[in-house]
Amino acid sequence: MFFKIIFLILISTAVQADLIISTKVSEPFVLNNTQGISIDIIDKIMSNIGEKYTIINSKNPMLDVISDKADLVAYNMSITSDREKLIDFSTPYYVTNLAYAYKKRKKGALNTLTDSAFLKYLIILMSSILFVGIIMKLLKEVDSITDGTWFATVTSTTVGYGDLTPKTIVGRSITIIWMFASLILVSSFTATLSSSMVINYVEQDMDMYNKIIGVVKNTTGYEYIKDNKIILYDTKHDLVQALKDKKVEVILYDQMPLEYCLNDKYNIQTIENTPQFYSIGVKNKELLEKINIEIPNIIKSNWWALELRKYK
Repeated sequence: MFFKIIFLILISTAVQADLIISTKVSEPFVLNNTQGISIDIIDKIMSNIGEKYTIINSKNPMLDVISDKADLVAYNMSITSDREKLIDFSTPYYVTNLAYAYKKRKKGALNTLTDSAFLKYLIILMSSILFVGIIMKLLKEVDSITDGTWFATVTSTTVGYGDLTPKTIVGRSITIIWMFASLILVSSFTATLSSSMVINYVEQDMDMYNKIIGVVKNTTGYEYIKDNKIILYDTKHDLVQALKDKKVEVILYDQMPLEYCLNDKYNIQTIENTPQFYSIGVKNKELLEKINIEIPNIIKSNWWALELRKYK
């Protein structure tokens, strides 16, 4: 009986020795209980300080630590003033910025040809050619409007085949005026075509003014944009899906997770000077000191650089 009691005590002590780490899926920081940026650094830290641990998944990992159900919280949780009132944070192990994400403009020749500015100058140019063609027919410089249109076209493009030429002073005067006018029209048309191609082939930052922006509740992104027109979502997954389903035009979240979750069909526009410091949440001061000693050495190591590369 005595040995049985001792055995139970030893088992109980061993169980209590394991640290409980609460987390939740938040790609790429937590993919599952064994993979992710946050999981990798936790495993490295615990190995270095000789602590055993058990990972649990939770809807609210931070609440687990506050209520003493867990010893640490680790996922893509950034340091905020409100959170610092509830728990302590370790030295940051990753820094990113806030960023907007939105679907890229469709690119291609068709978009250039349907650009409003391009179409406007095309209509002006074609109308001018037809007008000159009609004038040349009315002056009897050509036999038909078709011939007049041909004459106006080859004159405007400086081809001038010479098969049709004006004979009268009035006709030649109009032709001279048309030559100089067409130079301006064709130049404007070419410039508009070039600018339309640039707009369609080179991505530009989106103007966020008057855009409805999706954000996750109770995040630093929400604090940053809360005075704008916003739609709130419960999770990052819901936020990203809303963008893919075109329920919102733009979403605001941390840059690194957006880059991981979205493909090259989307633009990610970084917001400068909005650093998000990802850290480990702890209540135990002694444990926090041990973790803070390890993190600077880990994030400077080649091991950490290689680990991060796996998630990019």
